[in-house]
Amino acid sequence: LPMFFEEFEAVATTAGINNDHAAMKKGVLRYTDQQSMRFWRTLPTYEDATKMWIEFKDEVLVHYPGALKDAESTMEDLRKVVSKYAGSGVTNSKELLTYHCDFLIVVRSLLTNGILSGVQVASIYTKAFSETIRNHLDTRLQVKYPQKPKGQAYTLTKLHEATDYLLSNASTTVKAGNFSMGDRSKVPVSSITASVAPKVESTESKLDQLSQVVASLTQLMTHMVKGGESSSSSSGSGFHPPKMNRSSKCFWDNCDSTKFDNCADLSEWVSKGCME
Repeated sequence: LPMFFEEFEAVATTAGINNDHAAMKKGVLRYTDQQSMRFWRTLPTYEDATKMWIEFKDEVLVHYPGALKDAESTMEDLRKVVSKYAGSGVTNSKELLTYHCDFLIVVRSLLTNGILSGVQVASIYTKAFSETIRNHLDTRLQVKYPQKPKGQAYTLTKLHEATDYLLSNASTTVKAGNFSMGDRSKVPVSSITASVAPKVESTESKLDQLSQVVASLTQLMTHMVKGGESSSSSSGSGFHPPKMNRSSKCFWDNCDSTKFDNCADLSEWVSKGCME
């Protein structure tokens, strides 16, 4: 009812009759139902031409219990609004506008009565949005309002505008995995870093190859030492044994290669990287 009178007074001011109390009292009856019109006409302040419009309006309100008291909202009402939109998801500008209006209707009395502060209201307002939007929202607000004093809350209008910008921005993904919360299924895999794992030879195979190399080197060194001792003993007696025929057998693996460089087994070892 108080809102009805506010709307009528605005229309009356536009029509230029707001200072004519008799015209105001008669004019307001045109916008009421028939029963209210009959009742209001019986009120003393209506019949008395000396009574002002404000006196008539106050007398009307007295006969409607609770009309002077604004509807009170509770924290539970606010939680229900936020939970409703957080569950369904705010993914576009139209849904955001609907949520914004519903939120304002409930939170108004909580702010007026000092139940919530501006900072608390701003924090609760953003809980209806996805994790991705909230993370981007903080950055967007800092860029757009760099001079905002620390500790001062962003108004709901600023929060609405910034959120609407993010929802309209194609580069902002509304539904995305939250890596910090353990949702690893959404972690992107780079084609650059996702390399193929190299083939690893078994440890036993490498040990076998190393043992064969050591055995071959030991055989070669033993052969060279024996050859050196034979040369020393024969030089003192003046006896010179015939030179070893290197063309008969390969001293590396006793194969039929006439030259050391032509040894097939040796070439295979070199090609496998077992020796240089």
